[in-house]
Amino acid sequence: MKAPQMTVALGRRLTSAQAERRDQLVQAARELATSGGYAAVTISAVCTRAGVARATFYHYFGSKDHVLGEVLVQWGRERIEELRRHPPTGRSALERVAATLRRVMAAVMRDMHLIRAHLQAVVSPDLGVNETQRQLASLIAGYVEAGLGSSDGIDLPALNMLLGHVFFSSLVNMAAGRMTADQVMDDLTTTATLLLEPATAPRSRLPGGARLQAVGKRQTATLLAPPNPVRTRGRKNA
Repeated sequence: MKAPQMTVALGRRLTSAQAERRDQLVQAARELATSGGYAAVTISAVCTRAGVARATFYHYFGSKDHVLGEVLVQWGRERIEELRRHPPTGRSALERVAATLRRVMAAVMRDMHLIRAHLQAVVSPDLGVNETQRQLASLIAGYVEAGLGSSDGIDLPALNMLLGHVFFSSLVNMAAGRMTADQVMDDLTTTATLLLEPATAPRSRLPGGARLQAVGKRQTATLLAPPNPVRTRGRKNA
């Protein structure tokens, strides 16, 4: 007899039946966040949509912020699988990375309610959120490696680290109305260019080091700027 498949939630191993129930809660939270953003995701609403008792929710998640973190992990893994099934084409590593980032940004724009909900959840001190953050940190590496294909001669850890920092800070700025999607892509492409093909950066741009410094200054300035009040919503307790 085949042993039941095991997974882990809040430090506990789950049977396949328990993992399926947990997935139902994640899917319910995803649907609520996609349609109504962070405020729509309450523990009561998630339980009602999934058809489970509130106590069942706490068997798998510590808070609504925890389940929202799991939602984005699921979302990110889907993007990686899409890239693996249909990898971008391009003659150079830079072309393939840029095409990968454009695809991810297109998905972000389609699911902006969901992304905003996650960005509000990510600052939670909940221990479960800390765990999902470690998984989320690996998503940008998954995007790049799935889209890049051959990585001979490329410092992947450095590329993934810098793109990850720029990507996350850009999402925060875009969700707050401080940056447009085009500006986000410009900063991501500039970062990738300076790491992969610094000698081929367009002459219209600043020299490599100065251009990267300019990207950093823009990210910092926008993070410190007041958010657009139309785009920002207050946090609500579950």
